[in-house]
Amino acid sequence: MRDLLDEAQYAVLLEEGGLILQRLKELVNSTKAWSDFFAVLKIPSANRKHIEQRISTNLMHYRSNYFAILSLLVLFQIVAHPVLLLALLVVALFLFYSLCILKPPLVLSPTVIINQQGCNIAVSVCVFVFFTLCGVLERIIWTCIYWFVLSFSHMLLRPRSVTSKTSDSLYDEKRSINLFSIFNFNTQPTLHEPDAVDPEVGEVGVVGGSGLAPPLAPPMGPNPLFPKND
Repeated sequence: MRDLLDEAQYAVLLEEGGLILQRLKELVNSTKAWSDFFAVLKIPSANRKHIEQRISTNLMHYRSNYFAILSLLVLFQIVAHPVLLLALLVVALFLFYSLCILKPPLVLSPTVIINQQGCNIAVSVCVFVFFTLCGVLERIIWTCIYWFVLSFSHMLLRPRSVTSKTSDSLYDEKRSINLFSIFNFNTQPTLHEPDAVDPEVGEVGVVGGSGLAPPLAPPMGPNPLFPKND
């Protein structure tokens, strides 16, 4: 590896590799229990805000489980068709060489210079053609379709749990990537919306599972029916 990269590139590669491994470790460690994952499935109410909140919350809360489902689907395809594993390894080596060793811009001639965007397009086309020639492109597409249908169905049908609704870090991540704008680009996320206006209050497995509205607080000022005599 050191023979292919200089010291600066090698140090950057080690740093980026360490960050990727750390993120993967955090992703695996944050996997939720499968009993909780399949605890409750319920059709959401016909309310855009309700559907938007449920999808965005479940996407962040169960993202490790969705990644595990994708891994199992890919593993199943590899076992059924071992040529897919060989194709993925070749593509991984090609991506490593083109993105880590070859640094854009690439000067092919004094008049032909390929910048970063051009290199990315060329690499994408090469990968697409290679998968097509290997006969694995269709299987990769169907694997992605199966994963999307399964994951999206769970995001839509799983009511938000107590943990997912009350996690500060979860809402911070939502705000950082603006997941609340899936259906409405002008929607601004808010933290810890009150249960009184939460469309999922009263569902099994979510905050307010009893279905009863919280009691009203007594008035703080003087009672107008019994004025105080001075």
